[in-house]
Amino acid sequence: MEANMWAMVALGAQPMLLAGGMIAARKMKRNHAFTLTCYTNVVLLITSTIGISLTGIGYGFIKELSLASWGLITLAGIMTIFEHIGKFMAFRYYEAAPL
Repeated sequence: MEANMWAMVALGAQPMLLAGGMIAARKMKRNHAFTLTCYTNVVLLITSTIGISLTGIGYGFIKELSLASWGLITLAGIMTIFEHIGKFMAFRYYEAAPL
C-alpha cells in the first residue's frame, strides 16, 4: 500500500473535528435528538462525497464489496445512528453536579 497524504491529513484532523462536533452537539440541546442525528449524518455524507471527489480516489471500490461487507457497513451505520441519538439525549438531560 502506498503512502497517502490525504489519509494522514484526515487522521491528524480527526481529534479536532470530533471535539468540534461535541461542542456543536452541546450547543444544540434544544433540538430533538432525531433532528440532530439527521443533520450530522447528512453533513457527513456531503463532506465525504466532496472529499472523495476532490482527492480523485473515485467510487470504483464500491463494485468490489461483497455482500458481507455491505451487511457490516449497514450495521455500522445503524449503530452510529443509535450512538448519536443516545449521545444527544444524554446531552439534553445532562446537569452539572452541585459542588
